[in-house]
Amino acid sequence: MRVIIEERQLQNQIDQEDEAEAQEQLYKIGKAAGYVGECCGVLATTYKSAAFTVLDTNVKAFYAAALADYRNIEERELIDTLYFFIQFVENCGVTDVMMLYQLCNQFSEIGAWAAEDMPVVRQNAACGIATVARVMDAA
Repeated sequence: MRVIIEERQLQNQIDQEDEAEAQEQLYKIGKAAGYVGECCGVLATTYKSAAFTVLDTNVKAFYAAALADYRNIEERELIDTLYFFIQFVENCGVTDVMMLYQLCNQFSEIGAWAAEDMPVVRQNAACGIATVARVMDAA
């Protein structure tokens, strides 16, 4: 959404009032998504491997799409996405080695891509790599 707003601004198709309204709507959506992410984290840390199927079936695809589009999503959404996968891998008994390799690759790519003014993104990416390494080491 942010990318669309920026493109339309460059083409003078959106004024400041429209932009402010769109930003407010994005803020509300992002806040709701943050709450969903927190709930998923609580499920993962509380119910551990018993939460695997619920999160794998109903939530993982949403966060996987966000992770794949990391360059175009809001920073807060990226932080929530990284956090979801850290909790999912660390607590839910993920054993899919290919998924773990892919996540490690994504975490390292995001860590390298993140700007200096995105320390939480970098921190979560590094934590994600460490979490994947720890889980793979135990397997």
